[in-house]
Amino acid sequence: MNIFKLNIKLVLTLISILFFTEIGKSAVYSTDYESASKGSYACGAVTLNGISWNFCDALIGSLANDRKNGAQSARVRNTGTMTMLADKTSGAGTIGVYHAKYGSDGNSTWRLEVSNDGGATWTAYVSPTITTSSTTLSLASFSANVSGNIRVRILKLTGGGNRINFDDFSITDDVACTPVSEPLVNASAYTFTNIGCNGIQISWTSPIANDSSLVVMKAGSNVTTDPIDGTVYSANSTFGSGSDIGTSEFVVYNGSGTSLIVSGLAASTTYFIKIFEYNGESTCVDYRTSDEISSSESTVACDTCAYMTAALINSCDNLPCTEGDNEMLFFNSGNYYVSTADADITINYGSTSPASNTYGDSFTANPTAITSMNADPGCSGIYIDATTVEFIPPNTSFLILNETVCADAFDWSSLCAGGGNIYVLFSSDATWTSSGQFSNSPPLSGRFFRTIFGGCTLDYSYDNTLPAGDGAIVFWDETAGTPVSYDTDGCSLPASVLPVTLLYFDGNAIKNSSNLLEWSTSSEINNDYFTLEHSANATDFNPIGIVYGAGNSSSQLFYQLIDDNPIAGINYYRLKQTDLDGEYAYSSIIVINNQFSGIKIYASNNSLFIESNNSNISGSLQIFDLTGRIVVDSKINSNSRIGLSVLNSGTYIYQFISENNIISDKFIVQ
Repeated sequence: MNIFKLNIKLVLTLISILFFTEIGKSAVYSTDYESASKGSYACGAVTLNGISWNFCDALIGSLANDRKNGAQSARVRNTGTMTMLADKTSGAGTIGVYHAKYGSDGNSTWRLEVSNDGGATWTAYVSPTITTSSTTLSLASFSANVSGNIRVRILKLTGGGNRINFDDFSITDDVACTPVSEPLVNASAYTFTNIGCNGIQISWTSPIANDSSLVVMKAGSNVTTDPIDGTVYSANSTFGSGSDIGTSEFVVYNGSGTSLIVSGLAASTTYFIKIFEYNGESTCVDYRTSDEISSSESTVACDTCAYMTAALINSCDNLPCTEGDNEMLFFNSGNYYVSTADADITINYGSTSPASNTYGDSFTANPTAITSMNADPGCSGIYIDATTVEFIPPNTSFLILNETVCADAFDWSSLCAGGGNIYVLFSSDATWTSSGQFSNSPPLSGRFFRTIFGGCTLDYSYDNTLPAGDGAIVFWDETAGTPVSYDTDGCSLPASVLPVTLLYFDGNAIKNSSNLLEWSTSSEINNDYFTLEHSANATDFNPIGIVYGAGNSSSQLFYQLIDDNPIAGINYYRLKQTDLDGEYAYSSIIVINNQFSGIKIYASNNSLFIESNNSNISGSLQIFDLTGRIVVDSKINSNSRIGLSVLNSGTYIYQFISENNIISDKFIVQ
C-alpha cells in the first residue's frame, strides 16, 4: 500500500471539502474514481458514488502515465463523453473537476454541460471550452446555480487521440447566497518580473489584504470586456486554458493572492492584463469594474534555450559513494520558463551523435541532499528542490544530479556567492547507475550530450583529454556544440560552472526625490556596457544613463546609477546589457513606487489629516463605512483636516484620488 499516495489523496479531499465550505455550499455529490472499474474505451455504464454514468471513448485509468490524485482517475480520448444517467436532486451550485494531460500527450479542449430536464437539453457553463495543457492536475470550477434535478456531462472536443485525465469530481447543492457590495477600489501597482519568452511573473497590490482578485489577460490588445456579476470564472495560469470572458480574454488567476506565473505565452508578443477586485461568491459575486487599470508587457524572443553550462565528468567518489553517484550537470534556463514535469525534460548521453541513451527523464525529491547543500557556508536557503515548483524561472541556474548523490562529499559554497536561488533536479532514471557514466579517459575520441527542455533541443560534444583525477569538468556556452574550456578542481566546485551574469537588479527611493539603482554580476564575458532605461508605463522605455562593464570577469562586480528625475508615481526601470560585438539583452523590469512620497494621511483626535510637503494637493477624498456607503465626500486642494465627530464609532475606509495617486486604507473612529 502506498501511504504517500493515500496521504496526498486525503489532503486533496480535505482541500475540496474546505473549498466548498468556504463558498457557503456543501459537497453533496462527489467521486474520486477510486472504487470504479472500466478498463476499455467502448461505450458502457460505470457507477460512480451511487449514480450510473455512461462512458464513451472513456475509461478508468490506473497506469503510470495517468494523472491522478490517488490510484485511479478517468481517462477520455478522441471526442469521448462522460454523462450522468440519473438525476442529482437539490440542483447544482458549483461544479468542480481536476484535469490534466495524460502522459506526454498534446493539448486538448473539452466542455462541461448541465441538464435540468433529464438529459433532453444541455447548457454549457462559464466558458464554451476549457483547454487542458498541463501535466499537473488543476481545478476547473463552474458556477451552475441550477435548481431542481440536474445531470452533468463532460465532452472532449478537440485533440484527436490525445487523452485527458479527470479526477475528484464534485457538485454542490444550489444554495442561495448573501448579497454583498463590490470592493471600494481596484488593484494597483502591477509589476512584471522574470520575463521570459514563454512566460511572465505578474504581481500587484490589493487595496485591502486578502481581497479576491480576478486577473484577465489578452494577447495583442487591451482587455475590453468586464466580468459579469454573479458569474464565477475558472482560472488557469496556462494562458488560454481559463475562462474566456470576451474574445480571447482569458482568466489566468482567481483568488486572494497577489502574484502568479503565467505560462504558455508566445515569444515576442505583448500581453495586456486587467485585475478586477471582487467580493462575494456564486450568484452574489460582485466585481468592481469602474477603475481597473490596464497594463501590458512583452515576452522576449526565444533566442536562448535552457542550456548545459558544465558537466562534472569525473566526480569525487568519496565512500560510500562511487563515480556515478556524484556526476553532475549544470544548467542555465536561458530565456525560458523551464517546466519541471518529467515529460518536459530529457538528458541523453552516448558515444555517437546525437546522443540517445537517456540518463534523465524522471525526477524525484531529495530533501536530505537539499538540507546538506544548504548547510554549507553562505548557502542557507539557496538550493531549492525543483520538484516543489512547476517552473524554473528564466535566466536562472539549476543542477541535475543523481538521486544517490553524496552531497556531503562536495563544497557547495562557491556556487552560493551570488545569493540567487539554484534549483536542483534529482534524476531517478535507472540508467544513471553508481558505476559512472561520463567518460574522461583517453584514448576514446569523444562523447556527446543532448538536452531537451520542452521543445528546445541542443547537442554537445567533448574530447576525453582531461587527466583522470577527481573534479574533471567540461564547460559550454549557450550555443552548446564543442566545449569552451576544461578544468580540474577536485571536490571544490568552481563558481564558473553556473555563469549567471546578472545576480540582482534592485532600486530604492532616496533623499532629494532621487532613485538609486544597483546591480551586480558574478561573471562577464565580452561585456561592453549597461544602459539604464526608464518608463512611466512599463511599455515605452528611454535611456537615462550608461555604465561601462568589465569586459571579461570571473569575480562579483557591483554597479549603481542614480536617477535624479523620477516622476511622481510608479517608475519602471530595466537594464540593457550590450556586448562588445553589439549583441544585447534586457533584464527583468523593476518598479520603484514614488507615488505616495510626500503625502501622509492619518486619523487622530476625531479628525482625518491629509498632509503633504507640496502645499498644492489636488484630489478628492471619500470615506466609506463597511457596507460601502459614502459618509464623507470632499474636494482637497491643500493640507486639510476632515472632522469625524459626526461619524458613529467603528471601522471606516478612506480613499484619496489625485492625478498620480490612489491611496486607500482602513481607520477606526472611537
